[in-house]
Amino acid sequence: MTERCFRALDAELATHDYLVGDAFSAADVMFGYTLYICNMLGLLKQEETPYLHAYLE
Repeated sequence: MTERCFRALDAELATHDYLVGDAFSAADVMFGYTLYICNMLGLLKQEETPYLHAYLE
């Protein structure tokens, strides 16, 4: 289930700079922190979600 969510977010970030709309929003803060923790725990695999990793940088 988690991997499917990561892939959906990765697909969205492949064509957009932000998660919602064309500007940084509270959604980016909320999901950015969650993604940061997931990455720290080793749940995000860079080869499967390259756009999520770029988003975190």
